[in-house]
Amino acid sequence: MAKIMYTSFHTGGQLAEMEANTPAEIAQSNSLPLEGVSIFVNDTEAVPSAVLRDGDLVSFQKKSTKSGD
Repeated sequence: MAKIMYTSFHTGGQLAEMEANTPAEIAQSNSLPLEGVSIFVNDTEAVPSAVLRDGDLVSFQKKSTKSGD
């Protein structure tokens, strides 16, 4: 398990610390829905199954909608 920090728009952007192997595990442990969400690990967009390392910063952000799509 990696010791990481995460933030989510679901929780008002509050920073929290936990141990997790993947962003999906963070979402499941904290009841965060992944529909309509972009996941970033250290400023790089990631998939829910991305492997996390100690010190990673994971953020769950609302997917932006583009005009004309």
